[in-house]
Amino acid sequence: MNNEIKAIVELVLKSVMGQKKDKIEKIMKSISGRENGIVVYLSHGATLGEAWEIQEQIKSTGLQIPEQMGNAVIYVTK
Repeated sequence: MNNEIKAIVELVLKSVMGQKKDKIEKIMKSISGRENGIVVYLSHGATLGEAWEIQEQIKSTGLQIPEQMGNAVIYVTK
């Protein structure tokens, strides 16, 4: 399940951040798995505006963000 969530998050990052491949890569490398989801460290490359948009797009895919620390770290689950 975590791999599926991670793949969706990666698609969202690419959609929002476009050509910032190095920053997307940093965010993807920082992801850590948890029991029912993943923790995504948006602070490793996304601007504040991008972080807001990423969160909105993640929610629009049907995934949930039950916990977050500001816009820097989000916990993503199904």
